[in-house]
Amino acid sequence: MSDIGMRESIQDNDSPEFERATSIGLLKAGISHDIRNSLNWMMLRGESLYKRWKFICTHASVSLEEPFRAGVCRQDWADLSQWITKAIEDMQKGCRQIEEMLESLQSYVNGENPKERRLVDLNHTVEEAVRIAQDHIRECTRHFSLCLDPRVPVVRGRTVELEQIVLNLIINACQSLRSADRPISVFTSTENDRWALLAVKDGGEGIAPEDKSRIFEPFFTTRARNGGTGMGLAMVRKIVHGHGGEIGFESALNEGSCFVVRLPLIYAS
Repeated sequence: MSDIGMRESIQDNDSPEFERATSIGLLKAGISHDIRNSLNWMMLRGESLYKRWKFICTHASVSLEEPFRAGVCRQDWADLSQWITKAIEDMQKGCRQIEEMLESLQSYVNGENPKERRLVDLNHTVEEAVRIAQDHIRECTRHFSLCLDPRVPVVRGRTVELEQIVLNLIINACQSLRSADRPISVFTSTENDRWALLAVKDGGEGIAPEDKSRIFEPFFTTRARNGGTGMGLAMVRKIVHGHGGEIGFESALNEGSCFVVRLPLIYAS
């Protein structure tokens, strides 16, 4: 490096932007380490819980020749055991997804390439994300619709990252609703035989005109009092761009917003 280049580098390194980026990088590394330690414990305990629960289910199903004295019938027990089993499986899957996200984060901090992307069924990924978020959706709206175009082919990507796109957009839509009578719609489609489209539309409060240009900025949020961090949409855009895609939105104040993600189809030129 030349002396001039070295001086420019030093000057750049003294800038507030560089200090902020460095601090964020160190913060990411520290958070990644702490989360991974907690995650390992959760995964071990989750595996133990799953084994013990399966053992209980096996023995309880044999002994349930008559309804419980408390009035719980065999069907109630079957429904409960199925729900708890699925909940534990979801917890285990969530831990694995966090582990994958931590690997991606660590790769990003180290300047490495993430794991190779695979062929992903976008519709199935959307369905799975909606299923994971279904309890939260029910709490926020009585009018939720899901419309998946069967013509949408597979895309190339990482399932855990694509699920994060859907989950973040749904959570964002839920947070924008002022009433459970307002709707949320999620749908997929294709465009020009080139793009797979994912759209999340809500009847929420909308985005103020002065905020539209900043909506994807990291740490920018209009919901700080409600726990907003300003990282959801920033992360969504980063993942979308990392998959060679595009994201845009339309919004009207007090009417709602519609976020549209475009991902390249694998056969697109």
